[in-house]
Amino acid sequence: MNSTGRTIARTVAGPLVLATLALSTIPATAQTVPQMVQRKLADNVYMMEHPTGSRNSTFIVTDEGVFVWDADIRTGDQVMAAIRRTTDKKVKYLAISHPSGDHATGAWHFREDKPLVIGTRKQLRDMYMQEAVEFNERRDSNEPRFSV
Repeated sequence: MNSTGRTIARTVAGPLVLATLALSTIPATAQTVPQMVQRKLADNVYMMEHPTGSRNSTFIVTDEGVFVWDADIRTGDQVMAAIRRTTDKKVKYLAISHPSGDHATGAWHFREDKPLVIGTRKQLRDMYMQEAVEFNERRDSNEPRFSV
C-alpha cells in the first residue's frame, strides 16, 4: 500500500474500529453459532465458510502478516482460531467489504493484533444506521447471554 493509501486508511480506520468495537460487545461464546469450515483456496489463501453461506470470511497469509476480508462478531473467534492454527503471523489488515453486520462487526476478535482496518466513512455511517438498534437492545438487556 502506498503512502496515500495508508493515509486514507488511517483517516477512516480509527472511527471505523471504534464503531465496530462499540457495536460488537456481545461475546461470540454467549451465542450458539454453527461451526465454520476452513477451506484452502490457493497457497496462503483461506476461506472460513459458514454453513448458511452468510458470515463467511477470507484470510491471506503474506510475508508482512495476515490480511482478513470481512468478519462477523458471531464467528470472528473461529476465524481468529483458524489464523492462529495456520500461521504465527499477526493480523495486519482487516478489510470490510460493506457495512452489514455479518461482514463488518467482527473487529473485536482481532484487537490484540491491532490491525489496520480498511473501510470508508460511508460504511461507518451505514453500519451504525443498520446495527445501532440491535446494539442498543443488547446493551440495555438484562439477559445473561448479552453480558460482557
